[in-house]
Amino acid sequence: MQPPDRAFPRRARDRGGRADPRGARARLCHGGGGALPSIVEDADAVVASLKDRGYRIGLISNTGRTPGYALREILERLGLASSIDAMVFSNEHGVCKPRPSIFEALRTSLGVAYDEMMFVGDNLYVDVHGAKSCGMLGVHFIPPHRGTAIAPPVDHGLEIVPDATITHLRQLSDFCDRAHAVATGAGARSR
Repeated sequence: MQPPDRAFPRRARDRGGRADPRGARARLCHGGGGALPSIVEDADAVVASLKDRGYRIGLISNTGRTPGYALREILERLGLASSIDAMVFSNEHGVCKPRPSIFEALRTSLGVAYDEMMFVGDNLYVDVHGAKSCGMLGVHFIPPHRGTAIAPPVDHGLEIVPDATITHLRQLSDFCDRAHAVATGAGARSR
């Protein structure tokens, strides 16, 4: 993890690379009381519900300009961190999704087998392909409103077929129930 004084250039920059003289991005990332990003509708309720039902919750983030320590603080301030059992950030791990080692770090932290895991992400290649390559279920989430921190489409020449596609996080609970029923019927461990 980088110390705070090395995580950002001296002058904070906005997402377009322009100087941010007010330092709003740095204040947000350093916990200086800046405005918090909005979360996807019902994310807090869905994550808490799955956690209450006994699922272990993990998160992997390709961090980009905002380091893991800042994202942890943001998740804490948003009230989501307490429902997440393990967090892996690419700047701390050393590689980004879809590299297998970052998924392995999450699997190890959660203490479960790949075939007991489901990964939900908005990027077919790094999220769904990365997860499925490790033996997890891969769910493609297409949110109704996309933020600005998304990777542009890349022509990678692969046909990636998710195990499910959802457009609202509420749909995730139903898919978890179906996947759990299939796994239990097949004799696999449940959660």
